[in-house]
Amino acid sequence: MLKLNRRIAAIKPSATLAADARATEMKLAGIDVISLAAGEPDFDTPEHIKKAADKALAAGQTKYTAVGGTAALKNAIKLKLKRDNNLDYEPPEIIASAGCKQAEANVINALFDEGDEVIIPTPAWVSFAAMVSLSGAEPKFVPCSEESGFMLEPEALRRAITPRTRGIMLNSPSNPTGAVYGPEQLTAIARVLVDTDIWVMSDDVYEHIAYGEFAPHLFHIEPRLKSHGIVFNSLSKTYAMTGWRIGFAAGPKEAIAAAGRLQSQNSGNPNSITQAAAIEAL
Repeated sequence: MLKLNRRIAAIKPSATLAADARATEMKLAGIDVISLAAGEPDFDTPEHIKKAADKALAAGQTKYTAVGGTAALKNAIKLKLKRDNNLDYEPPEIIASAGCKQAEANVINALFDEGDEVIIPTPAWVSFAAMVSLSGAEPKFVPCSEESGFMLEPEALRRAITPRTRGIMLNSPSNPTGAVYGPEQLTAIARVLVDTDIWVMSDDVYEHIAYGEFAPHLFHIEPRLKSHGIVFNSLSKTYAMTGWRIGFAAGPKEAIAAAGRLQSQNSGNPNSITQAAAIEAL
């Protein structure tokens, strides 16, 4: 019998990708299917982004780049974070990866270890728990009721924190519930977290898929959280670049540097042509 690494053996395939693969099989069989599995925009990557990739390819930008992304891409991400989120980061505090999923996995593996707990409000994206488990830490689920709008209540968060708590993953707008935390909810959560040393991770991938006002950012509402906070984002949803595989993380340079060391061993730089397209997109 094949013996696998115990953490890998315990991990189940992504339910999101499994459902999407099944929907694809059904379509190929001629069945009329509307798939709500993967977060796939129903529009194509804009032409000006494609042209930037063509230009980079023609210019021979097909070599290795710096592990965490080119200087030009990091500066584009810096400008995006300031423009859209009112957050200030410098290039050493930013890393680009092959999708936000890789950025999250690398940071989580860099920050957490055996015996640690990472709080995950639920319902949650399926990969959060798997990534925490692969780091050796334990995901701690905190249910968010329909009555609360599927949002984490401050008292529930307070009760969930133990001496083993080392991190929390927040996601607004939320996948899969669509819940968007407003300033009042974020302020209440910040009050619980601000005086702790808990790593506060904010998954902002769906930030532009919000009705009405733009989703506010926790670290803008409470800037002191930035000292122990990580921003995660992607170009997949906003710019319909799911297959291009480009995402990023921003946070304290020591944490980002640790994620970069891991990325240098498990993949190296994100695709060079995709980086050029990402600069144009941002």
